[in-house]
Amino acid sequence: MNYFSSRTGRILDMDFVIDDETVEVKMRGMIAVNDAEAYLSCGLKGVGIIQVPCFMALPHLRAGELVEVPPQWNPLPMPISAVYPHNRHLSPKVRVFVDWAAELFERCPLLQGQKDAEERCLPTSTASPAIVRHGTPEVAGTEDIVA
Repeated sequence: MNYFSSRTGRILDMDFVIDDETVEVKMRGMIAVNDAEAYLSCGLKGVGIIQVPCFMALPHLRAGELVEVPPQWNPLPMPISAVYPHNRHLSPKVRVFVDWAAELFERCPLLQGQKDAEERCLPTSTASPAIVRHGTPEVAGTEDIVA
């Protein structure tokens, strides 16, 4: 079972962190999809091994519909970015959305890959997001929301 980039068409390898080192695993498969829901559905139907975000897999793991293989090897965290033109004034609507998304990822254990956390993922009005651009704090440009 493979997942491919809709932008490049390239098959994405599975990656794991083993003993603090990243290991990429090329999967051989007859089927490749570029939609996360289709990828998850294939895993649920037993088509092959999949590597999906925790928030998508957790209900199925808890219901026994999916099994972690191998459970001690975790994938690398998946980054999320907010991209907008850096040479324009950032609209208040975009700033509010980016702040909300950063707060959600900061507070929500499930979005951080913590399967054993039972907290609810509701934003509060007091959290402040951490925004990083190329390793330094920025106000505008391509932003990575760090949670």
